[in-house]
Amino acid sequence: MINDEAVIERLQDAVGAYTAQAEGRRDSLDALLHAAPERTPHRRRVVPMAALTTGVAAAVAAIVFGATALQGPSSTSQAQPSHKSGVGVLSATSITAGTSARYPSSSYFISRHVTKLTKKQLLDEPVIVRTSDQKVMTTLPIALMDAQLTSDGTRLFGYYAGSAGHAITDNSNSSNAAVRTLVNHDTAYHAVYLDFATGDVVDFGKAAWPGIVGMTTTPNGSTVAYSRVVKPNGPNSEVGEYDIIRVVDVATVRWREFTVPKGHDTLGLALSPDGTKLAFTETSTPNILFFADLSQPNPAATARAVVPPPSCRKGAYDYPVWPESGLYAVQECDPDASQVVRLDPGTLLPIGAALAPLPNGGVTHFDVRTSDDGPEFGYLPARTTTPDANGDMRILFRNNEEWLVKAGATAGHRTGLLWSP
Repeated sequence: MINDEAVIERLQDAVGAYTAQAEGRRDSLDALLHAAPERTPHRRRVVPMAALTTGVAAAVAAIVFGATALQGPSSTSQAQPSHKSGVGVLSATSITAGTSARYPSSSYFISRHVTKLTKKQLLDEPVIVRTSDQKVMTTLPIALMDAQLTSDGTRLFGYYAGSAGHAITDNSNSSNAAVRTLVNHDTAYHAVYLDFATGDVVDFGKAAWPGIVGMTTTPNGSTVAYSRVVKPNGPNSEVGEYDIIRVVDVATVRWREFTVPKGHDTLGLALSPDGTKLAFTETSTPNILFFADLSQPNPAATARAVVPPPSCRKGAYDYPVWPESGLYAVQECDPDASQVVRLDPGTLLPIGAALAPLPNGGVTHFDVRTSDDGPEFGYLPARTTTPDANGDMRILFRNNEEWLVKAGATAGHRTGLLWSP
């Protein structure tokens, strides 16, 4: 049985070649068979759930595709601007019926529910889960990466990848005709939110492939920041490649953006609740986490490094998350030690003792959830895999199963749910 711990442990190291080299589009099934050059981040990256499935369950009815969305600077631009600003437009596409149900981030989180699990097949669906008991409340009509619920539970923010030209993405095989029409419009990555009351997907920004690589929103959904990769010498060249972070006021669609130094990969982003500060990762630097004041002309240029204590040899902070309760991060101390800390945005030092231990060897995902008895932390343990010509999907489940640990606890526990990218 898949829940038999002894069997799972024996199977744990069985898939390395099957997944470890999956590169290129982070949302593509083709990544498993057609590896493309990819930048090497500081931390190990997990195989996204779309690369583990043969299809995604989706729901309900359809209407029409709306107007054009905000387009970022072309990936073929030769210039590397330091900062710029502008105003975009919103477009809305109805993909499902509206609902009066609300899912505040204090009580719910986004995950993946396994609907079928065999040796060769792992079907999953994006769902909203209740934090208190991990009960699946509803299936989402569209899969979004970096999905984040608002504090009032009215909207779900995230981004998706276009699948025009027969690209296989997380949504291209949806049973929802409106979702297929939406994602087949182009191959860009789209920053959006799903409005639960209307059933609309509202688009407020897009980026050409390789597209968006990280996204965050304030708890109330008023401000969004997302990072995208710009390839000035074409999509297959890494020469001159750089990242841009765009910050958007959602109500007015006014945006500003700034360039991260060349060679620095911005995978993790966390906006302060008031939208004035940004914690972000630069994965090619010794100090992974940086803290930026968005009132500065070029926040990346004046960003401060969040430096681990001297006792944390070869250490770094990573995976920033910033809910109303404060700024959290994973403190990594090579070679093994890893723990959850809360950081003071003023001093950039930990507040008190570590809140919870994380597995030796580190994690490949981290998030914060609110519960009645304090914060709870979700994570994926980093796992070592070995080649498996048969591609046993049970191993992929094992390597992508979410774990939870409460603040003050000594160990985490498995959830039976899959991490949602």
